[in-house]
Amino acid sequence: MRWTFMFVFGLWTLVHEPSVVHTKVYQVRRHTIVKRRVACYGVLGCFSTEGPFRNIPYRPLNLLPATRKSIGTKFSLFTHRSKIHADSLVADDASTVSKSLFSAAKETKMIVHGFIETGKEKWLHDMKDKLLLAGDYNVIIIDWGGGSFLPYTQATGNTRLVGAETALLIQTICNVTGARPESFHIIGHSLGAHLAGYAGERLKSLGRITGMDPADPYFSYTDKVVRLDPTDAKLVDVIHTDADHILSTLKASGGFGIEQPVGHLDFYPNGGSQQPGCEHTLSMMSEVFTAGLYNGGKKFFVCDHTRAHELFTDSVTSTCPFIGFKCNSYDEYKSGKCSSCGKWGCPQMGLNADKFPLAQLTGINNKFYLDTNGASPFCSYHYEVKVQVSQNMGAASERGTISLVLTGTKGTSEKIPLTESNVDISPGDVLVSKYSTSRDIGTLQSIAVSWVHSANLLKPWEWNLFGMRNPKISVWQIEVFAPAMNQRYSFCSKGEFLENNSPKTYNVASRSCSAQSNIVIG
Repeated sequence: MRWTFMFVFGLWTLVHEPSVVHTKVYQVRRHTIVKRRVACYGVLGCFSTEGPFRNIPYRPLNLLPATRKSIGTKFSLFTHRSKIHADSLVADDASTVSKSLFSAAKETKMIVHGFIETGKEKWLHDMKDKLLLAGDYNVIIIDWGGGSFLPYTQATGNTRLVGAETALLIQTICNVTGARPESFHIIGHSLGAHLAGYAGERLKSLGRITGMDPADPYFSYTDKVVRLDPTDAKLVDVIHTDADHILSTLKASGGFGIEQPVGHLDFYPNGGSQQPGCEHTLSMMSEVFTAGLYNGGKKFFVCDHTRAHELFTDSVTSTCPFIGFKCNSYDEYKSGKCSSCGKWGCPQMGLNADKFPLAQLTGINNKFYLDTNGASPFCSYHYEVKVQVSQNMGAASERGTISLVLTGTKGTSEKIPLTESNVDISPGDVLVSKYSTSRDIGTLQSIAVSWVHSANLLKPWEWNLFGMRNPKISVWQIEVFAPAMNQRYSFCSKGEFLENNSPKTYNVASRSCSAQSNIVIG
């Protein structure tokens, strides 16, 4: 469905963007007829479609970049002194830098869009505004809209030239102002992520690249020279939100983002493929008609893909940390097998990813998982809860659900279902669950536990008719891990019985109790 839309969308673009796309079609024809394999572009050097760029299974048609003039890359500098009216910079014109408000004493954030976009996209300016609100940065928006449109194969070729232009601009800025490449951070979405990689490859000492759902087609499983990789900057952190490899899935929702890890820190929020709030509902489909084919279509068909830049933008001013847990898979993360942050804590997805000491990682391509909300604010405070059932509960087992309410120094949580459905609770069991909330409740102080009995209809001896049987369970200890503070809390009930639908509250214990047996995942 999504690729059918992109075809229709492409035809619509050809009609509505003649000044951009028709030029690209001409370029494709020129490259196809002449069959050039190498082209040189003055100070930017030469480009070839041979070597690692020639990869039949994953890059069946390689095109050389269009000319600088036809792409028309624009670099717009914004600062605290010029938040609305930008200084226009030219990659190989030092005078545009010297006349601008660029400050070598500040870090520089460069934001670059992806396929079928321009520098006028709202999300680019939303991110720019938040960055300037959060810190005193130089913020440069890279507009390569003249080369980002259809056909996709030509847009992929154009990223190489724009990446070279971006590297040249950074070199020019450093030569004029004394700034260092290490102080530059390129934040790229989709094709823009790989574009950032091309810039970093030329500079060798670029400070950081954030890849926001790097594009999958023509980049997955290619040589590292072709795609974004950890050698492109001192730190390469990546947010994967639509990572279903299009060539390995027959799903109608086939992803636009790359699945393989391509950085030092690779974050997979909500598993990295299908994002909450992006379900194809009727209300989302209606946006195609209310917001127009372009904006509504993007919302409906590429919601997962665009969520990456929404998450990064949210992280800039969020007081809630987007904490990622190192894990082999999302299933392992959800089952509670990857909850430890260790001595150095866990890295944060988004702006603060650079706060994590890379020296503590083992190698590259480390995968980190986390859950987010389905709308802004996307960040959630995560808790892992373990409830240890007493060995001497009395009954062989009871069936029902357990829920918790956490109280901290800043407030109280919602009611947390420890089990999503009715489960058999037996002596010695340990019930494990993960919970996320947008509420910051602070340092935990107490926990309220409630149990609701629900007998099996096929076992009448378990029924509690007229309250005659009085079913109950006995909890020995409750442990809560709060990764935002890397803190573990214990609540010990010392085997006290919980009666049906009668909550009990326990305060934080100074030490833990011990009792565990089988593990039941809730």
